[in-house]
Amino acid sequence: MASKRNVEDEILDATLACVEAFGVRRTTLTDVARRAGVSRPTVYRRWPDVTALVADLLTRELRRILRAEETAAERDLAGEGVRTRLVRHAAGVARAMLDHPLFTRVVDTEPELLATYTFHRLGTSHHAALEALEPVVAQGQRDGRSAPATPRSSPGSSSSPCRTPSPPAACSPT
Repeated sequence: MASKRNVEDEILDATLACVEAFGVRRTTLTDVARRAGVSRPTVYRRWPDVTALVADLLTRELRRILRAEETAAERDLAGEGVRTRLVRHAAGVARAMLDHPLFTRVVDTEPELLATYTFHRLGTSHHAALEALEPVVAQGQRDGRSAPATPRSSPGSSSSPCRTPSPPAACSPT
């Protein structure tokens, strides 16, 4: 029997294939289940609808891009300053997203979905990106190349008067 993680990856892989073939609006959980070789209830137990499934797919694919670019940055930019590393890393992530079939399909056919996913919520993908950036910024702070930062706060927390998140101070190089 396949592990839960393998089943979820199979479903996400099938979702990727469906979105690339049909777009988000025309992808159904039935199509995904059929392509993944699982029952519809198997999909519904994990995701209530296509929107949630595509959000998890976008998160998985962005995490893969972030990891690949982080590895490349560690290898290629180890001796560079903080600003250079951050800019090159960000440019590499942007290039990888523009080359990725899922992100290009979503940008071309459903840009409002990507806008909502990117700008209207602070979610798992944002936290993954921050996790990739924070060690570089911390290194810059230790080296005196970045300004000291205050701890980031989550939107809606008692320490944040704003409803929408502002960029974390830890990501503001001097």
